[in-house]
Amino acid sequence: MNINLDLIKTFSVVAKYQNITKASEILITTQPAVSKAIKNLENQLNCNLFIRSKKGVKLTEDGLKLYEASKKVLTIMNGTIKEISETKTVNLVVGKILTEKVVLPYVSLFIDKYPYIKINFSETSIEGVKEKLRNKEADAAVGYYILPDIIHKFLDEMFQKIVSEN
Repeated sequence: MNINLDLIKTFSVVAKYQNITKASEILITTQPAVSKAIKNLENQLNCNLFIRSKKGVKLTEDGLKLYEASKKVLTIMNGTIKEISETKTVNLVVGKILTEKVVLPYVSLFIDKYPYIKINFSETSIEGVKEKLRNKEADAAVGYYILPDIIHKFLDEMFQKIVSEN
């Protein structure tokens, strides 16, 4: 069964406020459109989700189950959408000698620590590193052999700066 997520969103707002008119105001649509969406969802599920009265609507037992599940799903979806929209990309250019043995082991430590940062690697010669920085094609660069403790500190400070800019 494929149910449109918009129907679930509409259902969730109606369930929260227990009022179709209020839901239509929040959803910035018409009351008949909300009623039609609820009826469509009920038809697809082959059950009544609300008990309707002049005072509003009240969830049925099935409606309550769906409402609890919809809150979880919508929370996860909203969190994922936020995460995707807030993802920052760092263009890291690295001298060829340094990538595999020096930079990659330390960058992998930051993937879990900074889940909203996507790292684009570019490997090049030392002259290429300088050129990419001059042309603003890189946000950060590691061009010469440096001690592991220093690369760890450098990358951590860079990622912290990017996160704090959000």
